[in-house]
Amino acid sequence: NKIRSITAKRMHYSWTNIPHVTQFDEIRIDHILNLKKEIESISKGEKVSILSFIIKALTKTLSNMNSFNSSVDMDNEVLIIKNYINLGVAVETPKGLLVPTIKNADKKLLSFLGFI
Repeated sequence: NKIRSITAKRMHYSWTNIPHVTQFDEIRIDHILNLKKEIESISKGEKVSILSFIIKALTKTLSNMNSFNSSVDMDNEVLIIKNYINLGVAVETPKGLLVPTIKNADKKLLSFLGFI
């Protein structure tokens, strides 16, 4: 289908043009899980996704390490530091993998991220 075709083209472009970085760390998230349970208990049974907390942590990290939130202008040999943070979050749907973009994610409240 069209979504899968577009996804394949974009994934191929990314694979061939964007450097790949993988980072593994282990962290304790007991305090986040407790906060998640607390929010769920006062929000009348609505489920809260841990993804909201991960997105918030990621935006804070990117704000502090702005060279990771940049692009390269190869013609002028300049690193362009972005003053905004847009994040893509891969979501599996019945129509295939979609990656909606959360624009200005660093300025969103947890509840606005749509996962709370």
